[in-house]
Amino acid sequence: MKLFIKQQGSMWFRITVKGLAAHGGTRYEGVSAIEKSMHVITAIQELEKVRNARISDPLYNHIPIPVPINIGTISGGTWPSSVADRVVIEGRCGIAPHEKPEAVKMELENWLKDLQYHDEWFKRHPIQVEWFGAQWLPNDLPDGHPLLSVLQSAYQKIKQTEPIIEASPWGTDGGLLYHAGDTPVIVFGPGETKTAHQANEYIEVEAMLESAKIIALFVMDWCGLHTDGEDADDQNGKE
Repeated sequence: MKLFIKQQGSMWFRITVKGLAAHGGTRYEGVSAIEKSMHVITAIQELEKVRNARISDPLYNHIPIPVPINIGTISGGTWPSSVADRVVIEGRCGIAPHEKPEAVKMELENWLKDLQYHDEWFKRHPIQVEWFGAQWLPNDLPDGHPLLSVLQSAYQKIKQTEPIIEASPWGTDGGLLYHAGDTPVIVFGPGETKTAHQANEYIEVEAMLESAKIIALFVMDWCGLHTDGEDADDQNGKE
């Protein structure tokens, strides 16, 4: 039930970390890709802090991590008694509304390349970074666009309060609509992100009904229709 006039973008990455297989009884003869992957994850966490320290947009003031880098899956190893020679890490990297996806990709790749200066293993066995699957473009509603004032007005009439205006910490279709379809976007609707991607994810019925009313009123106002006074009578008469 917030108005997100800026939407973060995001993209998926896959990182392959190499090791050297050995018997678990003589693990010192191998190199654990699992242990090396811990260095990679630590580096990603440090990059997340650096990237978020640069965010000064007040629309992110109440969001603890404006552009997160999330580790979503980890897989590696083949047997408990073997030293793992390969680990694959998959995750999701946020893109701030003002950023270009290619620049973010380059920053993450260059950041991880620097691991070779801290651990000789990565110099001889560099990690592999792939960008795959989903990618959501970031978006930023142009300043002063009337879309915001009309939606704000509709919200106020239905809810009898001022809406909260923020920038989203998750990716949406807003960037695609704007960049590919030249369509200005505000993301608005019911739902609690604190339950998103959980087994009991839900939307409150009352919030759905309120959203429907707000969107309906917004569409009527945006299209120049009226629901009160003489204009409403004129509309009914024409129909």
